Amino acid sequence: MGFHLVYSVVFFFFVPLVLSWQNWFDVVGMMFVLLTGNLIVRTSISHRVLFL
Repeated sequence: MGFHLVYSVVFFFFVPLVLSWQNWFDVVGMMFVLLTGNLIVRTSISHRVLFL
């Protein structure tokens, strides 16, 4: 539960920061954040399935 809270705080911190960026390099950073977020969601779902 606390892990999801930390992830949501980091997500809502990075979204306005990414939206304020203008360079293509920052777009790549946005894609990297989305990719790592997808991996985090998948691992959390797999852990949840394991604990069920």
